Amino acid sequence: NTWTRQNAGLEKSPHKYNAWGFTLGGPLYIPGGFNQDKQRLFFFWGEEWQRDRTVEEQMATVPTAAMRNGDFSALLPGRVIRNPVTGQPFQGNIIPRGMISPQGQALLNAYPQPTPGFQQGAFNWIGNPSVFNNQRKDSIKIDWVPSGNHRVALRHTWAPNIWNDPEPMGVYSTIWDYPGRTMAATLTSTLSNSLINEFSFSWGTTSPSKYF
Repeated sequence: NTWTRQNAGLEKSPHKYNAWGFTLGGPLYIPGGFNQDKQRLFFFWGEEWQRDRTVEEQMATVPTAAMRNGDFSALLPGRVIRNPVTGQPFQGNIIPRGMISPQGQALLNAYPQPTPGFQQGAFNWIGNPSVFNNQRKDSIKIDWVPSGNHRVALRHTWAPNIWNDPEPMGVYSTIWDYPGRTMAATLTSTLSNSLINEFSFSWGTTSPSKYF
């Protein structure tokens, strides 16, 4: 548990992570025909999933129940609330109920209530909005051996990734969709007993982030 949560009397944040997948590979051949000796062409296919579930610790300063009703006496003597009409301080830093704007009060009530028993500096609210991260990797590779001195490898990976990003005080959570793709080609040549040459080409891209 973190010091902040333990000091506030809160339980340890939950965290659950799972990863699983499979691989499949071998020679590509046609019995009695192509690649009969199973030494020329090979394939590899792999799938991987990751699921991460946890919470994000957030702290904030939110209006107390008294402040939502115009009582800002807790801010004295450092912060004085003044009448916007006369410029004079409100007695006891308390705004008369008749002068409280319904719209302003509704805005204050949009904030969450302070967390009972929690106070760290100016922060009186602590929250733990849920966070998730879903990843998947689709990989396929082809190896071709045209001769004893040359080997060609082609690889493609598609990796979609969706995760969320909680905004302050858990008001809402932005969900991001950010897939990635990579491709690579390699030619390995044995030029002599003591000389090997490898030529590689790779390309990768990530789609523009989509969020909702």
